[in-house]
Amino acid sequence: YETIAEKLKKQKDYKIGILSSVNLNHATPAAFYAHQESRNNYYDIGLELIDSNFDYFAGGALKQTTGKDKDKEDLYALAEKAGYKVVKTQAEAEALKASDGKAIVIDEHLADGDAMSYEVDRQDNEWALADYVEKGIEVLDNDNGFFMMVEGGKIDWACHANDATSTIADTIALDNAVGKAVEFYNEHPDETLIIVTGDHETGGLTI
Repeated sequence: YETIAEKLKKQKDYKIGILSSVNLNHATPAAFYAHQESRNNYYDIGLELIDSNFDYFAGGALKQTTGKDKDKEDLYALAEKAGYKVVKTQAEAEALKASDGKAIVIDEHLADGDAMSYEVDRQDNEWALADYVEKGIEVLDNDNGFFMMVEGGKIDWACHANDATSTIADTIALDNAVGKAVEFYNEHPDETLIIVTGDHETGGLTI
């Protein structure tokens, strides 16, 4: 099966962005570019990320970059061979331009699991998910159109931990990221569609 992102790339020549506050080869981002029987096939998912030829990946680091047994060629090296600019500092991310071409942007201030920090732990000078969305809009925007998937993945992790404070703060962080999309919508209301949804619930939080 082709994903919606693959269809838009092939049929419409849209630019494609995939963002997550957790690992970029984790389940939700992978669902937009990968075709593996298990979400745990991180290395093979990473290979499909590279082969996707999508334009902008940003957020948490790749998992198992040299495979489960650490005997494979590093995914970041393979990405660079495939023409990706691999960015691992915030300064480089800030300087990124559309003319740099395909990019994989890894948050400089990674926390446990090589994911982005929980919002409650993020320092004021560190980029939030909203900053990666803002940069994504900057580098993806073109006359032909673009598609961007943005996951607030740490909401799920906080819910698994039954950590209400982190859950709320990361939900607000996602809301701020959606806010950047809404700003773009307000400039291009006739050609912009924003969908916000939850894939599932964990932890039993209710309102």
